Amino acid sequence: MSRLPVLLLAALLWSGSSSADEPSRPIDPLEFITAYRPALKTLEERFANFTCRAAHKRPTYDAIVEYAVDGAHFLSAQHYSTDVKARPAGYPQVHVRSESPDGTYELSKENEAAAFFISGIGPSNDEVLRRYHRRYNKPVSLAATHVFDVSMNTLINSKDAKLLRASASTRQNRDTVTVEFALDHTIFRFHRALVTFEPSRTYRVVAYKLFYSADPSDGKQNVAVYSGDVEYEKYPFGEFDVPSKVEIRVDEGQRRTVIEFATVDNFEFNSVKEDRFPASAFGIPNATHAYPYVAGKFDLSPSRISVTVAAGQEMDAQIPVPKEATAYRIIGAENALVCSRTGCGQFINLPMAVPASTSSNVTYRFKAQSPGTETIKLTLISNSSGGRRIPIEIQVTVTEPGAG
Repeated sequence: MSRLPVLLLAALLWSGSSSADEPSRPIDPLEFITAYRPALKTLEERFANFTCRAAHKRPTYDAIVEYAVDGAHFLSAQHYSTDVKARPAGYPQVHVRSESPDGTYELSKENEAAAFFISGIGPSNDEVLRRYHRRYNKPVSLAATHVFDVSMNTLINSKDAKLLRASASTRQNRDTVTVEFALDHTIFRFHRALVTFEPSRTYRVVAYKLFYSADPSDGKQNVAVYSGDVEYEKYPFGEFDVPSKVEIRVDEGQRRTVIEFATVDNFEFNSVKEDRFPASAFGIPNATHAYPYVAGKFDLSPSRISVTVAAGQEMDAQIPVPKEATAYRIIGAENALVCSRTGCGQFINLPMAVPASTSSNVTYRFKAQSPGTETIKLTLISNSSGGRRIPIEIQVTVTEPGAG
């Protein structure tokens, strides 16, 4: 890391070797930025190619997540409990998400022994999957350079984030620097950020607070504070530290909720190859991952069915798929899991083979929740002709519990 500017170094050395906490001392924000930019570059290069594992504990479920990173390629493989009731509603046991310059995809399988099927696919700028990674995965695996769902690179370079002030302090024999940003809440969702770094450890992020309000200009609005703390441990095969524990909390008034607690281990660096990221690494043809589709255009006519089920009940709907002269496979769906105001549904027998010149059905399991009627639109993906799409429309009518 480059030499600290004289002003910032003096401020840090002023604390001496005392174990007592010292009052914070203001430092020039420009001095901070001058020292931080090369440090951030070092951290980004250090965490540009690695794998790790994290045990995530969340309010409603736990998961073991394996991560792989290679530059702009980011992959997470989430392993949920074998107990269906102990994982997100309707989710298969294993869920893989990948983002890269080539596109994004989600794969699922019902258990560790099953075959993967496509549960989502999109272009490289697909915001739904990227937002999931920013919210749930990068704050843990890339904790040294991320503040909840925002990277520090974005914060210091965005025209919508303004560095207001910086201060140095000593806490429990540890020299830290805390900086404050004003944020455009229409871009970042948050309107203010406090981030604490450890300069002697390459300015890694050790804590942060993000302030959220629906209308920051209204002083009477309730403010939710998202707070994060990161602990580190020495990497056994290098002269640097890696994240070991990450906790993220939300404070709303008098209520505090821990929304993420993760322990991180099994770091390996500079061993990830690009062949780790294509869908073919999981048995899915790469032609399907190329995302050559135009929204609203389909090769085949929609399959339409209507179902009626009472609230609180579960039913399996059999949906016919096209009969073709040659055999093909249904290898996934662009939106395999759908939850709406009437309930949640998912395909349960994917991937599946469709024999030549044979009528076949896919099974869509729907768990009804609230009375009402709506049309659910889904899209199956086949491996025929480079990955043709099969549109599905299901008109669901959910009746009152016990209705005949």
